[in-house]
Amino acid sequence: MQAQYLKGSKVLTVVIFLSILGLLALLCLSHFFILSRAISTVQPTLPKVVAHRASNYKQISSIALPNASSLVFDGAYLDEAESRYYLADRDNKSIDVLDLKTNTLLYSIPGPFTGEEHNKNGPNHVLRVAPDLLAASNGDGTVVFLSTQTKQVVGITPKLGELRADAMAFDEADHLLAVVNGNDEIPVVSFIDTSKVSQNEFPMTRLIFPEAATTGNARGLDDIEFADGRFFLSVTGASTHPYGAVYVLQHDTSTKKVTRRREYSLPYVCNPNGLAIGSHAQLGLACSAGNSQILDLKTGKTVLVPNTDSGDFVAYTHEHFFFANSNELSTDSATLAITKADGQLIQQIALTDKSHNVTASPTTGKIYVPQQGLGLVIYGQ
Repeated sequence: MQAQYLKGSKVLTVVIFLSILGLLALLCLSHFFILSRAISTVQPTLPKVVAHRASNYKQISSIALPNASSLVFDGAYLDEAESRYYLADRDNKSIDVLDLKTNTLLYSIPGPFTGEEHNKNGPNHVLRVAPDLLAASNGDGTVVFLSTQTKQVVGITPKLGELRADAMAFDEADHLLAVVNGNDEIPVVSFIDTSKVSQNEFPMTRLIFPEAATTGNARGLDDIEFADGRFFLSVTGASTHPYGAVYVLQHDTSTKKVTRRREYSLPYVCNPNGLAIGSHAQLGLACSAGNSQILDLKTGKTVLVPNTDSGDFVAYTHEHFFFANSNELSTDSATLAITKADGQLIQQIALTDKSHNVTASPTTGKIYVPQQGLGLVIYGQ
């Protein structure tokens, strides 16, 4: 009996001990629940997540241009350091120089430019290649160099091709000016050393592109841009790239030669005109076939930008591409299509007919579009 009693008391002790543990556990859970509710009502302030701002570009100002009602223009160059905008003005056969601080036309530099004849028109593109020196491509296949100090022509290259010299890009470190003669039967890109312009010397090397010959189904060459030590060339069409391509060209400073490094063949119909380099190894391509495209230089993949018409120039700034959807021969309504860097179309702005040029400021995000009848129209957010 005593053994049974002792055994029973031990069991009772264990039961009581477990019950006490259970009560303590319930008390702890209850306390934790009450405390957590109290804490939840006093949350710390979290940093705000800034959503991607939707595009809401609108006209903020304009600058009058000479003969704006009949203005025929092509390329432009934005010099942010000097707050200057240079416009290739075919109507007046000059380079117009605008002050962006005062929004005024400062002066025009006339030159031996060819005017408005198709494929022989000029001036076409303009770049600053020295503090007081501009380069302007011309319709006779030459490049004209103009002084911003004397406002006069200081040099003209030999003919680089039979038809117009068009797009240009500049490697400032090596004083190397790339010039595209993309409409010739055999398209060519010339690379000119600009360090000897004052001596009336134009040392150059050249690359020809027979696969882009304009006599067959190919379409020649169009735009060229320089970034990260490389030139990026838009091939409108070639026997090896029927939908168009982007070629990467490399300048070897030791041998003074320029070579092809890579070719990106476009998988969708594009026949690219202008191109712009984004900040994430992307290229925006204004397609003459419509539906502009964005090429990822890392993967080689392209993204279509839907509902965009045939385009000419394209610019990039502040995570946006800007496609000027028109050209000098277009009879369709011109628009400025604005996309995110991933190709999502977020805004379209109506432009006057044949408005095909667009330039963007990487500092302010302002957009500059010359338009017939309006002059230089400036857009901002």
